[in-house]
Amino acid sequence: MKRKILLATILGSFFFSGIAFSEVMHGSFKGFPIVKLFIDGKEINNEVPAIVVDGNTLVPLRVISEALGREISWDGDSQSVFVGKKPSNSNAQSTNQNFEFSGLNDYYDDGLLGIYHVTGQVKNISGERTSRFIEITVTLLDKNKKVLRTQSGYLSSFGGLDNNETGSFDIQFINPPKNIAEYEVKVKSSGF
Repeated sequence: MKRKILLATILGSFFFSGIAFSEVMHGSFKGFPIVKLFIDGKEINNEVPAIVVDGNTLVPLRVISEALGREISWDGDSQSVFVGKKPSNSNAQSTNQNFEFSGLNDYYDDGLLGIYHVTGQVKNISGERTSRFIEITVTLLDKNKKVLRTQSGYLSSFGGLDNNETGSFDIQFINPPKNIAEYEVKVKSSGF
């Protein structure tokens, strides 16, 4: 019995001395041991370091995201952090019941011009072939549903769609407003 207590005491002292050693080795931040952070072999130093809290390693998300070339943003209204693309905030509507949407997506291309894309597919469910062009209109809205900008274009399959056929679209906004909260997508056909 004494041997078990002695063994537990020795193992416990090794465990706690390891924690104390790591804190002495790298320092502490607000009372928590600091952990070195490496991305692609390069050590990352930041004013808010990686730390260990209750056995979990917490790392600064902004530093990691930016080091990996990903955009990061904060939405105070929803108390959410977005790394890379935000989830689609679409309100897809068809101006007639002959079409349905699928695969709606939006993304920001931060190249030289800065282009905001709204992409997706429209399926003809009318029961017959569309005989003319199918126009897609995207309206960008702010969080109060105020219209920021509207842009129209046509499906990639000019000349119509057969019944149950799907066409793709990519509506682009050059130099878009920064306060886009959601978008509406509408479709109309010149005829069947």
